[in-house]
Amino acid sequence: MQIRPDYFSGAILNVPWFANHENSQLGYFKRMLLKTMSTLFRNRQISLPNKTPEYDEFLTYLINKDPYYTGPIQFHMVEYGLTLQDQMNAQLDRIPNVPIYIVVAENEWVVSNNRILEISNMLKHPKNKTVTYKNAVHALFYQDGFYQQVMGDLLDWLLEISQ
Repeated sequence: MQIRPDYFSGAILNVPWFANHENSQLGYFKRMLLKTMSTLFRNRQISLPNKTPEYDEFLTYLINKDPYYTGPIQFHMVEYGLTLQDQMNAQLDRIPNVPIYIVVAENEWVVSNNRILEISNMLKHPKNKTVTYKNAVHALFYQDGFYQQVMGDLLDWLLEISQ
């Protein structure tokens, strides 16, 4: 998008990971420890904490049924993701001026909604849209019609900006 912004009608940021949730911030020493563990124990899996019975049931279903599920999170995946997060934050001033739709889960467990909203306020295109989904715990936690609601809203926005 940075190279050819006029080629794009818009962009959708679903769970933009600009920062971890405020309850799971990693300071300098934890990042260094993670980098070391990523090198020493590259493919070792990180156990996911139990959230709610519904979440655990959904995750079990996802692991068993989703052909695109890549497996449990490993140390090198987290390190790579945090490195990408740092690079993204360093280049925020280079975001092209195209319409951007941002999905925010009201009760987010993983990413920082405060940081997402800060960045949303920085973006100045008149057709930008930030939507907070009530009672949602994660923007990729699609169940009970949430996926259909998000996709319907995205389609409406795409039709709106293309007129």
